[in-house]
Formats: sequence, structure tokens, C-alpha cells
Amino acid sequence: MAKYSEGRVVNRSDLQFVEVVQGVFRFLGEDYGFRLAHLDSPTFVRYESATTFLNVYHGRKSYEIGVEIGRIADPLGQSYRLPDVLSALLGQDDRRRFSFQASDPNGVRRCVHAVAELVARHCGSLLKGDDEAFGRVAAQRAEATRVLTKDVVQRSVREAAEKAWHAKDYAKVRELYDSICDGLSPVERKRLEYAENHDRG
Repeated sequence: MAKYSEGRVVNRSDLQFVEVVQGVFRFLGEDYGFRLAHLDSPTFVRYESATTFLNVYHGRKSYEIGVEIGRIADPLGQSYRLPDVLSALLGQDDRRRFSFQASDPNGVRRCVHAVAELVARHCGSLLKGDDEAFGRVAAQRAEATRVLTKDVVQRSVREAAEKAWHAKDYAKVRELYDSICDGLSPVERKRLEYAENHDRG
């Protein structure tokens, strides 16, 4: 795949992503018994052990360099992106940012080295197929999904409550805010209190 960038065509093979990955991620085989399992694209390399797989990819449009880790036996083929893994293993309060993009050979080398260092330093338990570590990552993913779903639902409720507030439909305001009472902001709580008092009056 080629991309037109800054007045020239970039041939993905020229970025040598696959070659760099094979050199830098050699530790997967040496330390954890992984083997190269998939290599037929200039943007994707897959490694597998008896229990675990690890994908290293170079985004076809985004040029993001990233890693996904999962279990071979997972019937859904679930995989976890490196930022989610690190958030689960290092804690959500960790302020480091784990985002890498590169569209030139030097950048690819730098980013692949940085990603591999994170994997080697923090993901050993997952690379060994440790159930407890995968459980932590799965729980983190489930909680993140729950929070996202809650935010999406509450956003639509908030928008409807805002319209009801401006329309002075206080019964509707109360009904809507009651449905998300645990997530109300101070302003929304005051509006709810006002709506309740208005209804009583």
C-alpha cells in the first residue's frame, strides 16, 4: 500500500516496519517461547506462544504503531490494545501517554523500539499467559466499557433535560434527572431541586 504524503508517494515496504519488528521483538521467542505466526503484510506481524498471541501493527491510514495481546483459546478472539493493558497493569492514575505514530523509516524504528520496551518491561505476566493478569485487563476493559456506555446514555438524558429546562417543563426535568441522579453535576442538582419544589408548588 502506498500513501501520498508531503508531495511524494510512500511505499509501506520502504518503511521496513516488518523487518524492524522482527529484530526488536526477538525477545518474544528468546524469553517467552513465541514464534512468528503471520507475516504477509508490510503493516502487520503476529506472534504466538502456546497460550498467547501478540500482534504488532502499523495503521494503514493512521500510521499508528501499536500492539494487541490476547489468548489463543479465547473463543471470541478478544485482544487488548497496549494502552488498555498498561492502564490495567500500571493503574489508571499513570499519567504517561502511550501513543506512537511514524511515517518514515527512522520514526518507525524509534516507535517500534519504544513499544517493544513497554511490552518487555510491563507485559511479562500476559506474555506468560497468566490468568490473573488477563483477568485484571479484562476487568479494566469491562469497567471502561461500562463507563463509556453510561456516559453515552447520560449525555442523551442531559440533552433532553436541558431542553425541558428551557421549556419550563419541570415535571420532565425531574423525571429525566431522577433517572441519572447518581451522576448529576452541582448545577443539575440545583435544577432538580428547583423542579421538585416547583412541582410541589
